[in-house]
Amino acid sequence: MRRLVLPLLLLLATACSSGERDADDVASDLEGVVTAASVDRVLRDVDLSRAPLTVHVGAESPERFDAEGQRALEDYLRHAEEELHGATVEITQRTVEERPTGVSMTLTLRVRRGADERYVPVVLDVVRAGRRWAVTRVRVMR
Repeated sequence: MRRLVLPLLLLLATACSSGERDADDVASDLEGVVTAASVDRVLRDVDLSRAPLTVHVGAESPERFDAEGQRALEDYLRHAEEELHGATVEITQRTVEERPTGVSMTLTLRVRRGADERYVPVVLDVVRAGRRWAVTRVRVMR
């Protein structure tokens, strides 16, 4: 499961949005079919210098990506897209908790790829980074 979950979350969790979009739109960006265009869209909106990303998966040590990790994250996302190409992601449950610095969203993602279907519970912490909303932390419960 880790092989599927980590690439998926890194693909999705680095999304940021700009302009009049809100944090709920960031969650909605997670849905759809994973393609090379998905990665391009995510990379266009990523700004790790303003909003570093921390990923927690179960009891494992967290991984952190900051401005120095931009290239490594881009390479990883391209590799993840190759592994997940064609998978369909759908949010089946969403709870939003407002916080002073942003929001915390608890999501259940249904990930379908061929005959494989998994439900992945995820928590996204989303903050305002200038004019953008950015995911700063992803927690995957097992």
